[in-house]
Parts: sequence; C-alpha cells; structure tokens
Amino acid sequence: MVLNFSYSCSVPDYHELNEVSTVLHGTDTEMRLEVMLEKGSEDSQAEKERVLLSLLNTKHFTEARKFAELMKLSGDHITRKEVSGKYKQF
Repeated sequence: MVLNFSYSCSVPDYHELNEVSTVLHGTDTEMRLEVMLEKGSEDSQAEKERVLLSLLNTKHFTEARKFAELMKLSGDHITRKEVSGKYKQF
C-alpha cells in the first residue's frame, strides 16, 4: 500500500516584497502587506491599484513605473499623468 500525501501552501515571494518595499521607501505611500500576500485576490489587485494611484497623486512617477513593472500592472497612464502635470505647471 502506497500513500501519497501532497502538502502545498502558498509561500510569499520575499524578493518581490523586498523590491516593492525598496521602491516605496521615502514616498510616504503605505502598502497593506497582509493584503498583498493574497496573490490573485480581488483585494490584492485593488491594493496594487491603490498604491499605484497614491504614487501618481504624490508625483512619484519613477517609483510608480517601477511599482507597476514589479506588480505587472499597465504603466501606460503613468507617462500621460506625468506629462499632463508638467503642462499644468506652465
């Protein structure tokens, strides 16, 4: 008799979390870590979008691009927001 046990659990991507933490450092943008650990959930996706929007609203465009790339979010609107902000300054 052969018993086959399969135990699996979700392990956080610590490298990714460290990269995100590094990107957000100094931006005053907070991330709800407990939500980010729930990969693939609607709450996790909403938190990613919230963090990206916060970075854009505080004009941290370089960090927003890096964050979007790490989180595999579209960064197309980042440049538009940056350019439109520069036009408003004139």
